[in-house]
Amino acid sequence: MLKVEGFKPEDYLVWDFLETKVFSTYLFALATGPFRIIELEKEKQYKNIPMSFYIRDSLYDHLYAVKDALFEITWKTMMYYDKLFDYPYPFNKYDQVFCPEYNMGAMENVGCVTVNDTYVF
Repeated sequence: MLKVEGFKPEDYLVWDFLETKVFSTYLFALATGPFRIIELEKEKQYKNIPMSFYIRDSLYDHLYAVKDALFEITWKTMMYYDKLFDYPYPFNKYDQVFCPEYNMGAMENVGCVTVNDTYVF
């Protein structure tokens, strides 16, 4: 663990991640910030794949108002591609991060799609 002068062990937050399947490094995503999370209820997940939306606080209510429709679209899209390719979604979670000041419309990464938050209705 990185040690920074003046910080005590209780000042650190440590996350352990599951081992990831091999994928191209350009498909790696790292999103940080003070995001709020909206998680799909476990009983509504597609094939037990956790799905979440991450959004900044000022847009949370707008995204929350349409979360059910967006989760349903995501769920149906995963089902469609499973059938089209005859291959199930290969990762153990699926997140969509709505990013402020993002210069692209969206970017598909492994387990994480980043979206320009100007698309929040």
